[in-house]
Amino acid sequence: MLDCANLATLYENGAGVPKDEAKAFALYQKACTGGIVWACGYEGAYYATGRTVPVDYARAVPLLTKGCDLNGDSGCYELAALYRDGHGVAVDLRRARELFARACRAGAPHGRNVRASGHERGCDEERAVAARIGGGSAK
Repeated sequence: MLDCANLATLYENGAGVPKDEAKAFALYQKACTGGIVWACGYEGAYYATGRTVPVDYARAVPLLTKGCDLNGDSGCYELAALYRDGHGVAVDLRRARELFARACRAGAPHGRNVRASGHERGCDEERAVAARIGGGSAK
């Protein structure tokens, strides 16, 4: 299953193979079902952003949560954005801040092209949310 997840990353980014996000999604889904937890975060991100599949927050939230909680970073940035914006979950700026800070600290080793650099964007978003709730940066 790890090979499926790694191949999905290649298709998603068009690295050594033609870019094909539909194939990438299918491979992330297969890898997640097969126990590759970080792939769950990627699958959830597709549902959260509507890339290749229709937006489906009911599917996105548990997948992103699984990827973030069990892998330490996969899906944390996208899950934080859902909490910040109230998509599929109630708006919870404190939870969003915590998750953005987690993405920032993790350095997003499985960086996704949809978030340019999850590490930097996580850090920036954490600071922005902290300012909205009146607290300093957790970094």
